[in-house]
Amino acid sequence: MPVASSLLQTGADVVGVHEASRLGSLARGWLNRPWELAGAAGKAGELAGYVRDLARHRVPWRPGEAVVAAHGDGRVEAVTVARLDERWAPVAGTERLVEADAVCVSHGFTPRLELAIAAGCDLTPGRFVVVDDTQATSVPGVWAAGEVTGIGGADAALAEGTVAGTAAAGGDTGTGAARAAGRARTRARGFAARIEAAHGIRGGWTGWLRDDTVVCRCEETTYGRVREVVELTGSHEPRSVKLTSRAGLGPCQARMCGRTLQELLAGPEATGAAAPTVDRRPFVVPVRLGDLAGLPSTSRPTASPTASASQPGGDRT
Repeated sequence: MPVASSLLQTGADVVGVHEASRLGSLARGWLNRPWELAGAAGKAGELAGYVRDLARHRVPWRPGEAVVAAHGDGRVEAVTVARLDERWAPVAGTERLVEADAVCVSHGFTPRLELAIAAGCDLTPGRFVVVDDTQATSVPGVWAAGEVTGIGGADAALAEGTVAGTAAAGGDTGTGAARAAGRARTRARGFAARIEAAHGIRGGWTGWLRDDTVVCRCEETTYGRVREVVELTGSHEPRSVKLTSRAGLGPCQARMCGRTLQELLAGPEATGAAAPTVDRRPFVVPVRLGDLAGLPSTSRPTASPTASASQPGGDRT
């Protein structure tokens, strides 16, 4: 809805908004304990504004539907929209073609856990960092705040940061600004839980995929190639499949496609710290050999770096 509203304000013709969750899921997520929504009055006003924009421009909002394919030669020309069941699996026979110049798709957010995993922090079954009321992790002296502890948006991150900063500095989190931040954190987490209950990703999305569906944009690795590699090697281990199919080996280092690849290999039910993951890596970010060669040294180098290592965009380690 925010994206559709923004497009309408620029003069774009929005032909439809499709919400994958069905009305039952939406009602269970949003209408459970409705009195708690009083603490999120600002969010309710924001939602009302989006609804007003869609209504004024007569843009249809269709729950229980999704764009399951895009078509075109070099650019989007049309999309296939289909009805979905409760698990988000397409309902056969409900597909229809809709002409469009662009398609905006959102399936939520996932945290980047490289630092937390490298530090040895425990994770929840949903793959978030475990923290206590002071935002302390399972590792002594390490606190965590923001999306790594749960997808809650800016309000939750700011509140958690205040609590974590106070605790890390040795302050009392039960008084003053930290106490107020704790209450704000509770409200923000409650609102985020509603969003997850109403709109959280269901496992049936894998039924949308075709062999030519691109899984890794950087390396242009398709779903068909991933399936072929798994069949040929008999391995579902993410690192093995990455090295063989090149999915996740591009410039983003699986930060965009990693969670998708992980669920395709292990299934959406394989969660928790013990599940196969692409988040475990010796380097948090890729480093070019040329950058390493250019670092100041206290001793005289014995040899000059090779030309290929010093070129921009060279090999990464």
